[in-house]
Amino acid sequence: MEFLFTVVDRFAIEGRGVVLVPGIPHARESSAIRKGAAVRLRKPDLTQHDTEIRDLEMLNYRPNMPLEQRSTPILLPKDIHKFDVPIGTEVYLLDEETQTA
Repeated sequence: MEFLFTVVDRFAIEGRGVVLVPGIPHARESSAIRKGAAVRLRKPDLTQHDTEIRDLEMLNYRPNMPLEQRSTPILLPKDIHKFDVPIGTEVYLLDEETQTA
């Protein structure tokens, strides 16, 4: 299981789902993350919810923004409401071993 980011904001896109920001850091050194990847949401109260990335959102960055400040927000499945993901929730990428545990 790999830590990706801590949610600093989330918003709902009508008809699509909830977007979590800041998102997956561009500077991370692991393999690429694609839609459909399994993630674990660990809320501040330590409850957990396993789900998947429904899609990756696109952002336009200002010119010359350093790579370590760039990230890709993730879209969650439609059945998750923004209030299901409090600010401060940690997002982890699940590997095959974690998914079966």
